[in-house]
Amino acid sequence: MSARYSILVADGIDLSVLPDGFRLVEQWEQGPASGEHWWLVEDEGAPEELAGKKIRLVLSIIHNSGGKTVVIHSREVIQDAESEPESSGDAT
Repeated sequence: MSARYSILVADGIDLSVLPDGFRLVEQWEQGPASGEHWWLVEDEGAPEELAGKKIRLVLSIIHNSGGKTVVIHSREVIQDAESEPESSGDAT
């Protein structure tokens, strides 16, 4: 399973905490509030039906003796995306 979809991210969030199998593709649109942007992401663990949609992604960060583990708690469809950007390459 794999899907490309959009997530809303507040500026200043540490994007290095994203879980394994998750890749930022590009920042593509201003969010509804100042200081937010939509990012196109590729998620290897996502169901295909999420492709092209805007998603609320909730992450859980578990701190343990080996460091931290980031897991996806939930993916909720906010809306079908009006248009998905064409990727010009990696944002990383």
